[in-house]
Amino acid sequence: MATAQGASVSISLTDTALQERLQAVPGLDTTPLMSRLGEYFQKSTQDRFKTQTDPDGNAWAPLSPGYLKRKKQNSNLILTLNAYLRRGIHYQVQSAVMVAWGSNSLYAAIHNAGGNGTGINGKMKKRQFAGLSAADNAEALDIVQDWYHRRLNGLPD
Repeated sequence: MATAQGASVSISLTDTALQERLQAVPGLDTTPLMSRLGEYFQKSTQDRFKTQTDPDGNAWAPLSPGYLKRKKQNSNLILTLNAYLRRGIHYQVQSAVMVAWGSNSLYAAIHNAGGNGTGINGKMKKRQFAGLSAADNAEALDIVQDWYHRRLNGLPD
């Protein structure tokens, strides 16, 4: 979701079968699980700046010729002048069943969603970095299963 204050994504454990399994273990705190998921999603999102692709694997729109002329450093990298946007991707555990990640940079939303409005940055091609890929969904399931297995068997993280 893009907001006026940045671009972010959040997930929560809403699968009924999973919730029932987790609730079957008395005193099970899933907050550490949310941290593990947050770490993964933060890195996955940051990696998109290296691959210069959206969550579905599509290449970001190229830089305009005019901007390429003016860009003094990292001219071969899209959305990377000083890497502030990439380095500003963080996660936050919102509850024992919810984690959010993204950037609160004011310019993150227009880069992520694009824009056709007015102003100096009003028109910009969409270069989505926040979101979930099929690989992210599969990895999240693996993280949840591994975490659950470790908890049930008394294994360390």
